[in-house]
Amino acid sequence: MSQTTLSQNMEPFEGTRVLTAGLTKTKRSEVAKVVEQLGGTMLTTCSASEPPHVLIANDVKSARYLEVLSIAKTPVLKVEWIFACDRAKRQLPYSGFRVPPLAGLVVCVTGVDQARRPALQATVESAGGSYSKDLVPKVSHLIAVSTKSEKYEMACTWKGTSVVSFQWLQDSLDNRARQNESRYPVQKSTADPKRSLSKNSSEKRQITGSGRDHHQASTSSASSLSSLRLYCCGMDSSERKQARKLARQLGATRFDTFDTSRITHVIAGRMGKLSPEEEENFQEIARHVCSGPGILANLDWLEECKRHKAVAALDFSSEILLHSLEKRSSRKQQKADPNEQGQTAGERMARGPVTEQNSGIFGGLIFSPFKLTQPEKKEARGLVLKHGGTWDETNVSKGALHSLDEVADYIVFQPSCNAIPSQISIGKQVTMHWLGRCIEQGAQLPQSESILYRPLPYSVPLRTFSTVTLCASQ
Repeated sequence: MSQTTLSQNMEPFEGTRVLTAGLTKTKRSEVAKVVEQLGGTMLTTCSASEPPHVLIANDVKSARYLEVLSIAKTPVLKVEWIFACDRAKRQLPYSGFRVPPLAGLVVCVTGVDQARRPALQATVESAGGSYSKDLVPKVSHLIAVSTKSEKYEMACTWKGTSVVSFQWLQDSLDNRARQNESRYPVQKSTADPKRSLSKNSSEKRQITGSGRDHHQASTSSASSLSSLRLYCCGMDSSERKQARKLARQLGATRFDTFDTSRITHVIAGRMGKLSPEEEENFQEIARHVCSGPGILANLDWLEECKRHKAVAALDFSSEILLHSLEKRSSRKQQKADPNEQGQTAGERMARGPVTEQNSGIFGGLIFSPFKLTQPEKKEARGLVLKHGGTWDETNVSKGALHSLDEVADYIVFQPSCNAIPSQISIGKQVTMHWLGRCIEQGAQLPQSESILYRPLPYSVPLRTFSTVTLCASQ
């Protein structure tokens, strides 16, 4: 019996196109040499017909970064990934090598209450950026609530500073990539007088146009782990014990009562019900994390901070965590009239079966299929319902992708999908493999842990591998 085997000498980067952005000439030469040795193709320009498979950069400041991401959802990795692949003689997973969405950027704000700025500073720094209290020429981005401030007027005259709305920051965090600033102009509006009273008197002295005054800018103090101020929500007893231990190890401060002026991070549990106090404060918590200054994270993120001994970048959607907490709210579950939740009774029925068990690993989460075969759909539906989730095919049958993305917490794909709709958020894309691994581990796993947890953006099997039989041996 004949059998085609994969040669051990097959190039690990064969068929992989690599492009660099923002690197020095020397570093580009080093990367190109390694890529070619590993059998890859080094690009010098970005083309829509043949976009790079990987973009190598140390930060997100270059124009090429925006150019590449406007064409394709290309992973942006640190240069260390290339050299690590060279040492391993294989392509390594991207986890741990991704460039944070604000890496290399210096952010300043205007129009935000002083009490909320420490949390906003922590948000910027957790995404790889630097925060400056003062508006100085090195500031790359000024986030303005309105056009009614001296900082705004001054920054508009500087060529090196982009003036953007708060939505730019939110979208950059949600998409885990710097967004094109031209799409986020600051809307002309009158600043809230209550917010302006405390800041207008200090606005002038926070603007420093002279290069000699750069050292006066307040640099990041929240980058140290000891500056984290945590509030735990939706945790069972074992998770609270784990959170207390991690907080002690990180040197962070943990608060038992919720206070928007003090909390930088809300840490969500995986399966615990909300306590009476958390129920009482839930709307305020939601506003705190949705408006931007507050950050919603989980225990896995705290573990990452401990592992790296620094504030780790967030690699998941805060919307999913917030929706999971909301679903675990006893008040929400006790509402008898579905119209109180913004839905008619008919719409509620159309969502499909909702399991009464809400304590499984998928408890309180809504799942929808996308282009699954009938056997796959049946299997996925069974797994979701068995472990406490809700299966909803309403918007799939209607072809309403925007509604599908808004309603569902996760959308289940086949292992690969040639054309993933842009309306479906990347943080909601999962595969059957992810469902199975979550059930095996008894917890919701971050999609970034494995390339197989999200649909691959090309057909599988690859045509060039259609006649190849692979065998693994230890």
